[in-house]
Amino acid sequence: RSHGSFCRSGCNRAASQHMARGHGFLLPRLCLVTLLVGGALVFDLVPSAVSFVSPRSRVGGAPQISSFARQPEAQFTDSATGLCRNVSVLVLAACVGCASRRLSLRCASTTRAEMRSAMRAATGAAADRIQLFSPAKVNLFLRVVKKRPDGYHELASLFQTVALGDTMDLEVLPDATKDELECNLCNVPLDDSNFVIRALKLFRERSGIQRFFRIRLDKKIPAQAGMGGGSSNAAAAFFGANELCGAPGTPADLLRWAEDPIIGSDASFFLSQGTAYCTGRGEIVTPVEPLPFPPDLPVYLVKPSYGLSTPKVFKALNLSATNQIDPQALLDDFRTKGIDHQSWVNDLESPAFEVSPELGLLKEFICSDAFGFRSVLMSGSGTTIYALGEPTGGSEAFETSVRARFPIEGIWRTHFIHRKSGEEWYTA
Repeated sequence: RSHGSFCRSGCNRAASQHMARGHGFLLPRLCLVTLLVGGALVFDLVPSAVSFVSPRSRVGGAPQISSFARQPEAQFTDSATGLCRNVSVLVLAACVGCASRRLSLRCASTTRAEMRSAMRAATGAAADRIQLFSPAKVNLFLRVVKKRPDGYHELASLFQTVALGDTMDLEVLPDATKDELECNLCNVPLDDSNFVIRALKLFRERSGIQRFFRIRLDKKIPAQAGMGGGSSNAAAAFFGANELCGAPGTPADLLRWAEDPIIGSDASFFLSQGTAYCTGRGEIVTPVEPLPFPPDLPVYLVKPSYGLSTPKVFKALNLSATNQIDPQALLDDFRTKGIDHQSWVNDLESPAFEVSPELGLLKEFICSDAFGFRSVLMSGSGTTIYALGEPTGGSEAFETSVRARFPIEGIWRTHFIHRKSGEEWYTA
């Protein structure tokens, strides 16, 4: 699709670029008849209509072009033959080593990531570009536990991804010696102060693979909103680079590699499956099963037209005046009661409202009985206020009322999202 105008270094407008999309050639169904070795069921491989593009490199179900998909048909036939031969070798090798166990291609003793890497090694196929959705997040609760000797604050927070997000196109530059970043917004830095550029540099350091990329970033998450836009972009770049390089890192590796604060304290969270209990600076991620919220629970995000400096908010924080509820008790409430409790706590609200009294008035207005939301809370260090449920009178009346009284950058009706596993990515 057309990406419109993107800003490159120096905020020069780039011409509209059309990103080619394709479904690739379809590989005829490959059937390896069930093999019995020592009485053990070994493999039943039936990939149908394979385009050699991982499902994780799809957004909204649209496959992305791979270098393999652009090969001439005759070369594809040779590659398909080689695939059958190489996969057969892999199958027989697995039979010899694992005859005493039941194996299947989809759920084997080897992980899906390992099998994916083996398939790529056998075929030589790897995508050269990928499109990813980069979601925002909200904090369902946020406790500031203490200030640490290193100057950071010890946090305990329940994070949740939402369906508002940016779109990132990541493309391998085979002969490049540096990354190239373009963005639809000219106020977004394009140098190594951007978390995306830092994430790609960190990926090269951790993986040992020296590949460089062109990144086109279509921003929708507002800045200084408390929704983790920069960290989300860093995590998406990390995941995308790993995919385009043949998945050298497992999901656990990516989580460990992303703990470096150089790419933001929240980057590790976005490499979870969408709900996580985060401690430390936010980089210690404990996955949490999807919470018992009502299906399709509406989430309204209200972002005023101004932002707040996170350091300034923390500077105004009075630790002795924060909520003293045990974070584990808060987590237990969410796990067992969903949204039907009073455990909506953000210790950064008071200092944020001290820095910006108008933000406090905005939350108070959204909390009013006139709208009847089930819960209302500030996300992160602000300035986004989010509300759960449908407002009395409908969304249009709610937006009109808010905009009539406060300067507003945006109001979005969205919902919570998850990804199915560490080997797949988010979709809106």
